[in-house]
Amino acid sequence: MTKQSQWKKLKFVSLRWGSIIFLLIALSPILAYIHKVVPNVEVWETPFFTFKSVYFQSAQAFVWTLSSKFVPIFLLSIWFATCKHWWYHVIAVPLGMYIFQLVSLFILDFSETQDEYDLAITIPLIIGVLLVLYLIRGNLSKNIEVINLDDDIDKEIEKLERLDELKAKNPEREDNY
Repeated sequence: MTKQSQWKKLKFVSLRWGSIIFLLIALSPILAYIHKVVPNVEVWETPFFTFKSVYFQSAQAFVWTLSSKFVPIFLLSIWFATCKHWWYHVIAVPLGMYIFQLVSLFILDFSETQDEYDLAITIPLIIGVLLVLYLIRGNLSKNIEVINLDDDIDKEIEKLERLDELKAKNPEREDNY
């Protein structure tokens, strides 16, 4: 396999991942407004399941609260996995906070009494989710590095093309470039 065909394959993989990420981000407003399709009743019966809200007054309020926690987790996870800057670890802080709130939401609604040790339960979950995100980031970092190298190569090519243009305009001043 030649270097050019390898390069084209890497560009295709990068384009495919970029398209998937774009599509997921573009669909996030649908997730944010999913509560609009849920009825405003305490017991929501569907052909597939029956949902009874314990803590919240209605199923719609529960789904609204759920989506207000899930959408930021979803978007922050994408940002964390695709960020090429050194400070991407900082994104884990609000991500962990939203995960804690999401788990607390389930503890509130699916139990008659609120668990007093929800932080102790949530910390292993947050650690597990962050480990999975680091694994995903490790796999995607190769694509991010290729994109960065591609940008660097394009900049160098542009510099060389400008230099060639300058040399063509002033052939007698080659030593000043």
